[in-house]
Amino acid sequence: MSTSPQTIFVTGTTGFIGSHVLDELLKQGYRVKCAVRPGAKTEHMKSRYSFELETGLVQIINMPDISTAQLQGALEGVDAVIHLASPPGRATAEQTYQGSVEGSLNLLRQAESAGIKRVVITGMIPVKLQHTLTKDEVFRSDDPFAIYESCKILAEQAIWEWARLHPHVDIALIALPLTYGPYTSNFYLPTPAFPGVNTFLYQLIVPDGIYCLTGQYVDVRDAAKAHVGALKSPLVSSLSESKKQIVFGSPQAIQFKEAVAVLSDKRPALQERLIRSDAPTSNEGPLSCDYERIEQMFGVKKQEFIPFEKTLLDTIDDYVSREGLPITMKFFGFALPLLFAVTALAADPPTELVVETTYKPEKCSVFAKKGDSIKVHYTGTLFSNGNKFDSSLDRGDPLPLKLGVGQVIKGWDEGLQGMCVGEKRKLTIPSEKAYGSRGFGSVIPPNSCLVFETELMELNGSSRDEL
Repeated sequence: MSTSPQTIFVTGTTGFIGSHVLDELLKQGYRVKCAVRPGAKTEHMKSRYSFELETGLVQIINMPDISTAQLQGALEGVDAVIHLASPPGRATAEQTYQGSVEGSLNLLRQAESAGIKRVVITGMIPVKLQHTLTKDEVFRSDDPFAIYESCKILAEQAIWEWARLHPHVDIALIALPLTYGPYTSNFYLPTPAFPGVNTFLYQLIVPDGIYCLTGQYVDVRDAAKAHVGALKSPLVSSLSESKKQIVFGSPQAIQFKEAVAVLSDKRPALQERLIRSDAPTSNEGPLSCDYERIEQMFGVKKQEFIPFEKTLLDTIDDYVSREGLPITMKFFGFALPLLFAVTALAADPPTELVVETTYKPEKCSVFAKKGDSIKVHYTGTLFSNGNKFDSSLDRGDPLPLKLGVGQVIKGWDEGLQGMCVGEKRKLTIPSEKAYGSRGFGSVIPPNSCLVFETELMELNGSSRDEL
């Protein structure tokens, strides 16, 4: 009998959950073929897993586009597949659909052709959507969050339809809520402002932070154990259920008032940084999960889930250890709409202009004042849902204007005064100092509070390098 370790083909190993799954697989003695998009993350992975690459424990497979990838050679000798990959954060609607739906189907078809009988897939628990967009609606939508969540749901529907027609392939789909926890030691942070769900917890050490609306969650380390445990789960043919679609969440729910108290008690050095506003009251309990079935499928016992206090402290400690991370609400891709979608009900729009300095150069001697000619880069989003309505960055040119003379909305005239070149500010502008009851065309509804990320590029014809 062969005693060689099994080989698992995994997508998404450069992601938050996937990096934990990779480490858990190696810990349990598997060999791993990592399907990754070429780029900085892949180069980082090569440097951090050099020993595993040299010894054959890890193999890297370049896969630029999962929806069209030809994987016959890569799937040779593979015992099972774990599919965690999601489309990149800045993908278009069509790319998101192709990556989510067609990508999943392409991987399933080729896995079946390679004789692979077991596939584990990461699913999701919808956060906001009441109506799943159709394929045509996805292509017409300008809501990144609705596009992302709808495509994940459409992908799951397509997966189960494929599974119905191919019952000899055992598929387990693990539906996860918001997933928190520390990054692995090998995780690649592309920029100091790396976005992610963990930022919901990081907001607890931001004085003017925002509470997440839901306390239902799972620790990423438990999620990783579930994915690896699913490789040994009973085959669906031996079960009474028609499919293995399992909700996997912590038996605890976050009580944010208690979370702040834990940080105050256990991390006294952070007391001055703790969120100032009172936590909203909530009667929400833990996610409804069948823990007997979870233990049967994944080998994870209810009492073995990581308690929330450990999740919280490990996550905050990890962030603080990286201290270069800014304490701002700056996100990329779908992460910004996700944050607003989950927190919108927890925060009312301000009634006064809110000005936050997110970056200030060390040398700052000349400041913008009324009457000055300036150039500003900006990105504008709706406070209500995080949707972007305009950005000078998309055009490549900063906006020229004369400050304080009514060329722009009042929130800009007031909020940009006092800036120096190179300084960045976030302006949260109430409707009365924006476009009021008239709105602006089809992109800014009436009575909208607006959020602008701004950077002063020039002041009276002088750039930062010239001042």
